[in-house]
Amino acid sequence: AGLVGSEMCIRDSCTVEANHPDYALAMTFCYGFFEGATHYDDAVSATEWYTDIVCDPPDTTRSQAVDVFVAYMKANPQYGSEPSIDAIFRALVDKWPCE
Repeated sequence: AGLVGSEMCIRDSCTVEANHPDYALAMTFCYGFFEGATHYDDAVSATEWYTDIVCDPPDTTRSQAVDVFVAYMKANPQYGSEPSIDAIFRALVDKWPCE
């Protein structure tokens, strides 16, 4: 699998310990991936054909979204083989569904 091939890759990047030699790189990748997901949701929902995928509160931070994802995946390991982007949206929609 590639770097972002499955949920495990992104979760591993997002949970690297601060004393790990690759911490800065891993967190840059983690936050960048989440930033891309946010931009995707914004772009899709800006069209007349789609609405928001995730309806998080306006003051939600990227760190909070990462924490939601990590906690969700620990509680739902059956989704560990999903593509990273699918797993991220599964977790975030579970926490902040659009109603």
